[in-house]
Amino acid sequence: CCKTMLAAATAAAAAGRSLRRSIHTLSRLQVDMEQNILTAQGTSPKVKISRLGPGGFTVNATDIRGSIAVAMGTVLKWKVNKAADITPDALSLFPLLDPKLEILVLGTGDSIAPVSKEVREYLRQRNIALEVLDSRNAAATFNFLLEEGRYAAAAMVVLQHRRKDA
Repeated sequence: CCKTMLAAATAAAAAGRSLRRSIHTLSRLQVDMEQNILTAQGTSPKVKISRLGPGGFTVNATDIRGSIAVAMGTVLKWKVNKAADITPDALSLFPLLDPKLEILVLGTGDSIAPVSKEVREYLRQRNIALEVLDSRNAAATFNFLLEEGRYAAAAMVVLQHRRKDA
């Protein structure tokens, strides 16, 4: 996945942004670089979020603790613990992706939480559609979009509580 991020920085440079600026942006990403997990093997870049609960997610049969960012067949641990932590800096990976991302599905945890105007404007300026849902519905929406062949990514805040009806 580090190769994927380097490729994104290189693509950003080719698109007219300086490589130094792109690498600086990558260095500010709120992901845990020591625990990146490449979940899609072989030729299919698709990932499927099959389970989520308090503390983590199951993606392509791999259990991951904490919040996650999913793009281009790669799952990254995301250093966002609650919806209030979602900032443009926390989402700075997504505009760097090549090919260009169509939609970002943002899961805000146990319930739908508003995101700041700054976050919405940051993504709007980069022509990335945003769908904000609770993390359970965000996972289902993300899986559906991938099945439709859409170029989607997900950023999901980990659940804090077990569902009462589960």
